[in-house]
Amino acid sequence: MAVKKEEDWFLTILYLALVTFLLYIILCLEFPNLLFDFDILNRELIKFQKLVQ
Repeated sequence: MAVKKEEDWFLTILYLALVTFLLYIILCLEFPNLLFDFDILNRELIKFQKLVQ
């Protein structure tokens, strides 16, 4: 990149996606209930269970 003085957009997007994914994983491990509300998931699973029965 430094020799040609141009950016490779594919590598830039891949790097940003990897950093974003790793940040999401770190936050999920540190604060599991802040990023995902398990009550909503439980309500949806109960609705599905009632629908199947």
